[in-house]
Amino acid sequence: DDHGRRPGTVFRTRRGETSQAVFQGVHITNALAFAPDGRHGYVADSLKGEIETFGLAADGAPGPRRRFAKLDKGDPDGSATDADGFIWNAQWGAWRVVRYAPDGRIDRVVEMPVQQPSCCCFGGEDLKTLYITTAQENLPAEARAAQPQAGGVWAMRVETTGLALPLFGGAKP
Repeated sequence: DDHGRRPGTVFRTRRGETSQAVFQGVHITNALAFAPDGRHGYVADSLKGEIETFGLAADGAPGPRRRFAKLDKGDPDGSATDADGFIWNAQWGAWRVVRYAPDGRIDRVVEMPVQQPSCCCFGGEDLKTLYITTAQENLPAEARAAQPQAGGVWAMRVETTGLALPLFGGAKP
């Protein structure tokens, strides 16, 4: 995060192969998530204030990015995808988590009592608990005092089922 002076690159690494640059010109990479069908994914560039989507080839190679959602406030941070193909995005600085429909429209806004929601993921035995991390990074003392729960982890029950995160390296559930 150098405020746009030096964009970064997202790499793809496959076992036994050399890493490949797949996305260039990204400033603050967040929200890497994938659709339930495995045919497309999402990535956010927090500095640009938008979430992008991209197709995935049969071997998992990502295609070109295109805008999925442009935020009207805050910055897109970490995301999770539910089984219905909706993406939940924590929005840093915006006091909220937003659920986007597969076509990019806002489906639901969950207001938070803290300014900096940072990431979300699904958990619990039925994957119907949305966990939301928050931060107090760079909040002035008066803001921290007004948000004593900043930096905590929140849990909320939702009616949709989340997607389990993929296991890597032969890990067993």
